[in-house]
Amino acid sequence: MNEVKNTIMFSENELLALKLKNIEGLTIQKVAERMDVSKATANSLIKSIDLKISKVLFEEDSNVTIN
Repeated sequence: MNEVKNTIMFSENELLALKLKNIEGLTIQKVAERMDVSKATANSLIKSIDLKISKVLFEEDSNVTIN
């Protein structure tokens, strides 16, 4: 049985900001407008989720496979 070692938790706002920026291709300013938050808040949300993802990908015991 595979054991889950790393759990990553995202807020709804982090996921929405990431989707708007990376999937829909919006600028930080447009992300902020769509979410009705400041540009600084939108930027903070994206930096937060980027850091969380990076930590999981690059942890020593990560189960990530690179092809």
